[in-house]
Amino acid sequence: MPQSRKGPKITSEESYPFPEANVGTEEMYRQILKDGFDRAPPSKESSLGILFEQGNMVPGLEVKDFGLIGLPLHPLLLTMLKSTGTRVNDHIYQWKAGSKRNEWMRLLKSKMQGITSVFGRSMSSDDVELVLRGMILEEASASAHTWPSNDSDDKGFFGYLIVTLPTHHEGGIIKISNDQEEKIYLSSPRSSYHYQILSFFRQCNYTSSPITKGQRFQLLFRMVARGKEQYVRQMVKAMRVWKTDPDRTEALCYQYSSNGEAMEDITRKKIAEVLKKELGVGCYHGTMTPQNETQVTLSDHLGRCSFLPACWLNGANMGRAAVDQLLFRLGTSSDYFQSLMSRVNYTTKKRKKIDMGILKNVPNDILDYILSSYMSGKDLVQLDGVSRGMIARVDHSVRTIMNRFAQEAIRMGKHEILSDWRGLLKYHKQYKKTAPYEAIICIMPDLVFTDNPVITDLVATYGGVIMMPKMMGYLSVLIDPFFIVEEDCQEIIGRLMDQVRRSYLSLGIEFDSTTPYCTYIESWIAAVLRDNLSKGIPLLKHLFLAERYTDMERVVLAHYVNFYDSLDHYKTMSPLITYMLDFDKGEEKRDLKGIKIFVDLSRNLMDSIAELMRVPVPSDDWTMRVSEALTDHCAHCKAMGNFLRHPTERRLVLRYPKLQRIHVVCCLVMNLTPLWIKKMERAEKTFAALKSITKYEPMDLLEEKEGEDDEHEEEEREEEEEEEEKEEEKEEEKEEEEEEEGEEEEEEEEEKEEEEEEEEEEEEEEEEEEEEEEKEEKEEEKREEKSKKRVARGKKGPARKQQRRK
Repeated sequence: MPQSRKGPKITSEESYPFPEANVGTEEMYRQILKDGFDRAPPSKESSLGILFEQGNMVPGLEVKDFGLIGLPLHPLLLTMLKSTGTRVNDHIYQWKAGSKRNEWMRLLKSKMQGITSVFGRSMSSDDVELVLRGMILEEASASAHTWPSNDSDDKGFFGYLIVTLPTHHEGGIIKISNDQEEKIYLSSPRSSYHYQILSFFRQCNYTSSPITKGQRFQLLFRMVARGKEQYVRQMVKAMRVWKTDPDRTEALCYQYSSNGEAMEDITRKKIAEVLKKELGVGCYHGTMTPQNETQVTLSDHLGRCSFLPACWLNGANMGRAAVDQLLFRLGTSSDYFQSLMSRVNYTTKKRKKIDMGILKNVPNDILDYILSSYMSGKDLVQLDGVSRGMIARVDHSVRTIMNRFAQEAIRMGKHEILSDWRGLLKYHKQYKKTAPYEAIICIMPDLVFTDNPVITDLVATYGGVIMMPKMMGYLSVLIDPFFIVEEDCQEIIGRLMDQVRRSYLSLGIEFDSTTPYCTYIESWIAAVLRDNLSKGIPLLKHLFLAERYTDMERVVLAHYVNFYDSLDHYKTMSPLITYMLDFDKGEEKRDLKGIKIFVDLSRNLMDSIAELMRVPVPSDDWTMRVSEALTDHCAHCKAMGNFLRHPTERRLVLRYPKLQRIHVVCCLVMNLTPLWIKKMERAEKTFAALKSITKYEPMDLLEEKEGEDDEHEEEEREEEEEEEEKEEEKEEEKEEEEEEEGEEEEEEEEEKEEEEEEEEEEEEEEEEEEEEEEKEEKEEEKREEKSKKRVARGKKGPARKQQRRK
């Protein structure tokens, strides 16, 4: 129940109602713990730091070899003051603390409650001791200042207190930060006349930007806790008594306020952490589930735990001595075990020990024992960052913790802290790789009813041999008369039994009457005998596999006539017959024609196929309703539909090709589903395969085939005539082409002859011309000879006469 936020603060031993002498009894130590949590003083969440701007009246400050410092410090005195300090770098000087100045201590103690409020709770000067560490001077520079840097090894204090003295400066912005957040503080605006106090946790980082002008003086104090308050010490003693009590409960639980965020609850959490550190017990914070007040959802992947009333001090703050023992007795979920599995699979690569520091000298077996026996899985995860060599050791230790936890939970039958059925399916890779999943499944409760895909996937993942004993109750529900009428249930049973059978065969397990698989077959037969055969097809398949042909005949003879029509018969029986046809060849070949039940089923199926493939005679009831005619079919279907709906028409001549006739009959007359058209080719193949084995052929189909043969002959004749006509046309075209080619050749020959005649004439003319030219040449030659002769005659006759005359 919610606790009141009001209550006296317990700060002295006299005010505590239970003396130490009475802590030893069970009633007393439980009451002390309860009252200690009930009377926890208010607190609030801690912050990074807090800065107080105070007045300008400060106590005196004396420096050795220099004397009193007057603030603000005069620049002329700065050089002399720096000569008395230790130079840290170019712009920082430091002075160690000497004798205490009581004035400063009184001033700061008077403000202690405001100063310590940053740490989550205001504390008085009796709870905190201030230790002066020294004075620091910062001058103007271009570099930032990070401080402190040398206090990491000192564990005696929890925070810092810095007093900035009134000396003018500019810049120097202070940043206090941790991994989650940071805060900024400005000391320069009032640095000339005011002193300022800054407090923060020692784990925080202190960074200052460069001083741009002037100097900054600061006093550094460490804050040390004086010790636990008296009521906390009393609670530690009470917890020690609880640990030694042989009749103690496994856990002590305390309920916070209703919202869990009250200031008192913050203090209670801190008290619990103190008890955890002092006594080595587990401390966990959780939330009450609204539906059941005995359930608590815990952090750190522990999941849900149920607590007896004796465990409660008043509410739900759970503690435990050991995580394993807590979950073995109180755990109700598998979060913790699944977190271990996820951590085990985080890394599998082992590395060397050379980078493990001092731990490399510890033998592996001793190191593994220490890690697996004295540290929790959650704490081990944090060691991964120590070194690469620690990863392998942590992985091995977590495996040891996980296996030890799993074996003890299996021994105690606590399946709920290891997994549930859905967890086994969701994290099947982790369970099969790192956990004893077979032993876990053995202690799991039977599957009575759950989602069908979950069970199917479980069988596929872990195998039917392991899962079959756990499914018997679920399978029995499916064959209950209430479910047996559902076709989906039979399909589920068929899939599951198929997987179970494959699992048995893969492991080489022989079937006998004691095998859960065979035991369920008997129950399955009895259930199907009460129903029709269409729901027992998966059973017939398994009976055929087991060569239990007599049981197949029992089931078939009981309900074989329960089919709506030939199409229903084909859709129901064709998968089974097709499956059995696979055994006509291969390594598991069987003499199918010698199996009576197979032959009977095959002949009946062939009759149905023949009926479906036969064109029926139109009905005499011409006013029959044809629903398919209203749908968007082809023109032939629409014409047939109009004829069937016509009130007076009695005859319609179909001159469609065969495929279109089958389409019209299937869609309109027989009102079959269009899927039959797609199944027809497969049905014909099945019919041919069955015919080759059974040597059976329906008589109606033979008559139909004769008619079809006649039609085929007529069609072939027509095709032959068409082909002959096409061939004659082709021959005529060839003759015409040949005639045309002959005429063209004659014309070409005539043209060639004419050209030859012309060439001959031209040659004759050329010859005549040549003869004439030769004649002319000869005549010319004769003329020339005559002229020469004439010249010669002239010289002998008249020439001489002339000469003589002279």
